[in-house]
Formats: sequence, structure tokens, C-alpha cells
Amino acid sequence: MGLINFFKDLKELLFINTRVCITDGINDIGDELRKKEFSKDKLKIVMISEYSQFLDNSTPIFAVNKCNKEGMDIQLDLYGKGRGLKNIVECINSQNCLNIHYKGEIKDTKEILKDYDIFLTASYSPDIQFKTIEALRCGLPVILTDVKGNGASEFIKGNGYLIPENNIELLKDILKGLYEDKSQLAVMGQNSRKLYEEKYRIPEKIYAN
Repeated sequence: MGLINFFKDLKELLFINTRVCITDGINDIGDELRKKEFSKDKLKIVMISEYSQFLDNSTPIFAVNKCNKEGMDIQLDLYGKGRGLKNIVECINSQNCLNIHYKGEIKDTKEILKDYDIFLTASYSPDIQFKTIEALRCGLPVILTDVKGNGASEFIKGNGYLIPENNIELLKDILKGLYEDKSQLAVMGQNSRKLYEEKYRIPEKIYAN
């Protein structure tokens, strides 16, 4: 069984780190599902990921917890699935931070994205790429982990940050800067929406009927 699990983990690692290009884009959403106003007193982050022991999913938890220990009010809600999920839940519990919660699996994000201020992910299965494009479509700033070969840089164009793996302090500093100057969020959110419109939106004439 140990050998079988090894090959399952290896397959998961190779699959997630394979660059997958989405060329067809996705349909647009109504104005009611787009981000209108960003939080004034706190920072609300949604993290969607494929949880694997090979991927850096714990750094956001540690970074957010450090921010909150310094007096900030940052909420982190985690969604997703994966064979490393148990470790992530244990990591959340070990931090004893009331502002960090695992919320379960999610298939359709468009109803919840507008309730957050930042979209964050640390992995890139095709499904996670799709949800990143949904975040751009909603008009959310994005913070993505730069895993070699995952294509994350394609989703960054003045709309967020690409961070190296396992850099808790850098992510903490980024979140602190956004928390202290929330005016940046609106600008980055506009850039996310612009990137979606330029690169990932299906032309209306294709799906109008």
C-alpha cells in the first residue's frame, strides 16, 4: 500500500505542476455577481486549492495568523479538496485562529467570490485555473503561488502578486500593505476584470443565444 500511495502522490504532483492552457475562456456574469465594494475594516480572503503534501498550502495560514497576532483583522476561508486536506485542517487547528476556516469543497464559486476581497491559491490543477479566471471575471485581486511550470504568471497583470513558495514573511508583508491601504484593492480588482475581458471572456455573439 505504501508503494501504491507513493505513485498516487507522484501522479498528483506531476498533474498539478503540468501547465494547462485555457484558450476558450468562460462566459461573463451579470453585474450583480461582480465585486462592488471592498471591506473597510477587515480583509476577507478566499483560498481555493488542491491540497497536496507536495504543495505550499500552509504558508497563507501562517501568514494570516501572524498578521492577526499583530492586531490586524484578516479573515481566511479555505475551499477545496485533495489528499493533503487532513494536514491543512490540522494546521488550521494548531494555529488556534478564529479567523481561519476550512469551508469544504466548492464547484461553483460565482455566488461567493463577490463577498471576498482577495482570491488566493497555491496550486494549479485545471479546475483551479478555471476558478482563478472566475476570480478575474468577478474583479478580485489575486495572490498566486509561483510553482515552476504551473502557468500562474499568466494571471498576473497589475492585479495582484505572484509569490514564491514557502515565503511566509513576504506574504505577510503583502497582506499587511493591502490591509493598511485598501485603496489598492479597487485598482487591482479593475485590472483583474480588464485581464478577463481581454483574454478570457467569450465574445457575447458566441453565447448570446
